[in-house]
Amino acid sequence: MSTETIQQQVPTGTYVVDPVHSSIGFAVVHNGVSTFRSGFGAYEARLSGGENPELKGSVEVAGIQIDEPQLKGHLLSPDFFDAERYPQLRFESSALEVGEDGTATIRGELEAYGHGLAEKTEIVGLNRMFQLDLRRMKHATLVSCWAADNFVLPGRWVVSLPEVLWRAGAASVVGSLWQVSEDCAGQFVQKFYKALPSHTVDRAAQQAILALMRNGAGPPREPVDWAGFQVYGEPQKLRLGAS
Repeated sequence: MSTETIQQQVPTGTYVVDPVHSSIGFAVVHNGVSTFRSGFGAYEARLSGGENPELKGSVEVAGIQIDEPQLKGHLLSPDFFDAERYPQLRFESSALEVGEDGTATIRGELEAYGHGLAEKTEIVGLNRMFQLDLRRMKHATLVSCWAADNFVLPGRWVVSLPEVLWRAGAASVVGSLWQVSEDCAGQFVQKFYKALPSHTVDRAAQQAILALMRNGAGPPREPVDWAGFQVYGEPQKLRLGAS
């Protein structure tokens, strides 16, 4: 593409984004089989035209458009965006090309957490993970939001990260069907691995769940805090620390 074409598409001048006729959104592929979409309600951007067009902009992290309060709070917490310390995401283009149909391709650097992120990202889908040889993996514990979330496809095929790891060779997998707090997840993992030397995987998970339910000297926890943890595969006894 010639510079002359870009000049025709982006005349010399400075252009400010119109929030009434604009939107900023993002999409996240979840487990390789579904896409979560949202956006930001508060943002600004400036496009400088001419021989070397340039786009700069920022969004207010607190303006993320999510209706579910618990999910929004989690995303704004230090686990994800850490909005209190880093209230903005910023972008500055390094290259801007306009196609014949008027669609612009923009490359640049996205700044988050106070520093730039790499331009190139890679999505690893479940289909690629299924091709791995995990027969030497005795166990996997997944500590993340909805790590064991699943979809049932026509023919009753269950698609999920634990299912893929198990079918790729992992002997057993533990994960949660839904989001749990960092405190509960940490306690579960601690109790689970403490019980493993003398119990099979399923019994160790049961011991950890019971400990979460009882919550020591505190009030009993709600089912949402512990009922989501699931065990997949063969509930064998692990030899921790052995080769």
